[in-house]
Amino acid sequence: MTTTLIGHPEPDPHLNDPAAERRLLGAIFPYPSTGDHVIAVATAADFTNDRRRAIFQAAVAVVGRGHPCDPAHVDAELAHHTSPPADPVTRDDLHQLAAYAPPEQVAAYYLAIVRDLAALRRKPPPAGPDVPPKAGARPPGAPPMPMRGFLIDDD
Repeated sequence: MTTTLIGHPEPDPHLNDPAAERRLLGAIFPYPSTGDHVIAVATAADFTNDRRRAIFQAAVAVVGRGHPCDPAHVDAELAHHTSPPADPVTRDDLHQLAAYAPPEQVAAYYLAIVRDLAALRRKPPPAGPDVPPKAGARPPGAPPMPMRGFLIDDD
């Protein structure tokens, strides 16, 4: 019997998960219904990288014009964008995102990760040392949870 842990390392202290952001962006290309849902729920501010923000904004603009959200249309939109990021997005970057798109059912998982981390980044810090610990916080002395994901048990 083999047990494999599947997941991503916990996000760094800056509360971002670049892998989840890339997977989420990749999911909007092959799955139109998922792309429409992501565009309706997420915002550009949810992404922590200028390049990923630019890709998301271009995808929103493409869908807003009624075009299919595919790498070619997003690339054309990025080419006409007035303020490209310092490190421009290439067509190969877009095709790579699409190639590593998760299954459609898993895209909602990545959307939840990106939205939750964005909400935590926007949350103001505690007011002072007398603030009680958050509900669900890890008690002192408890081992850290280094991975988030799920277990698969192969028999």
